[in-house]
Amino acid sequence: ALNERIQEDLWRVFLPMLLILTFILAMVYRSWRELVLTLHALVFGAAILVILTVWTPLSWNSFNVCGIPLLFGTGLDFSIHMLFALRRSGGNLGSVRRGMGKAVTFCGLSSAIGFGSLATASAHGLSSLGVVCAVGILVNTFVAVVLLPSWYQLLHSRVKSETDSSGLVD
Repeated sequence: ALNERIQEDLWRVFLPMLLILTFILAMVYRSWRELVLTLHALVFGAAILVILTVWTPLSWNSFNVCGIPLLFGTGLDFSIHMLFALRRSGGNLGSVRRGMGKAVTFCGLSSAIGFGSLATASAHGLSSLGVVCAVGILVNTFVAVVLLPSWYQLLHSRVKSETDSSGLVD
């Protein structure tokens, strides 16, 4: 009964939260490209985590579902940091990965280690929360540091080449 209630409440709370955060991100970024990149990174990271829970012994239960807002928040936070660093550097991937990429990687790894330590807990719910959060944070870190900058560069180079070929100046 508790699992059914959590599933209903999750959608009732998550969807409005997603809409509000999307609106706030649109105001902060002032760029639909960066908004789309952030949302794509969040969805991609979530999809990887769901696939891992299907193909591995990881499973969702009423305890580790509480980690979803945490994973959503870390994915969002990591994406914001990386995108603003990319914006400041003019899209210089090497510079961003050496600077902000290292900081995000360290933050993600240290958080994953902390949550991963819960895997040794004797309570199954707490143990599964630790594993799901650790794996999810590692996925978020990988998406933000490795994939997101590449997507940024791909999207911005495509836009630049379309602008150059049309004869319009940025």
